[in-house]
Amino acid sequence: MLVAGVVSAAVFLTQGDGKGGPGGSGSAAASSPGSGSTGSGSTGVPAGYEPYEGSSFAVAVPKGWKAEASGDDVTFSDPAEGSRRGIAIQRIASSHADLGGSLADAAEGFARDDSYQDYDQVRFDRSLSYQGHDAAELEFTFTQDGVAGRCRVRVFRFDDAVYQAVLVGRADTWREVVPHYETFLKTLRAAG
Repeated sequence: MLVAGVVSAAVFLTQGDGKGGPGGSGSAAASSPGSGSTGSGSTGVPAGYEPYEGSSFAVAVPKGWKAEASGDDVTFSDPAEGSRRGIAIQRIASSHADLGGSLADAAEGFARDDSYQDYDQVRFDRSLSYQGHDAAELEFTFTQDGVAGRCRVRVFRFDDAVYQAVLVGRADTWREVVPHYETFLKTLRAAG
């Protein structure tokens, strides 16, 4: 599956205590709807989305998407046949000084990895601000199993740790899935 392949290799390789691997060892159901805040400046869950609350975060995800969790790591995927798109969030380290530099190193690794045939970097922003902290974001295209894909990886500080949020999908339906990722990032908050 396109999502699982990219997410497993998109694990941010840090020097230190990186926690890698995609969620995949068990299913997690979305939590019941609530009326609390779901992100900076927004309340409730947008139409077409449902709330999800994991062990360390809460977020709005597209209705009907399946969640597979392993500890703090969760992969959300569109179950529609042939969609091959999803979002994963992973806790990757307890701290890291240079998110942009580490993501740049990961990008070099993707370029050398045969799993990402036709790798082409679309965009790299090493000095992004997200939820009041520094962040970095990489977007690239690739081919996997004969399917043209696209991936966006954002690394950021959240809840006293470093996380990555990974969006992956088919290149021909990329514009349809980007709003899901933007809503995911906008509504992400600490659990509780």
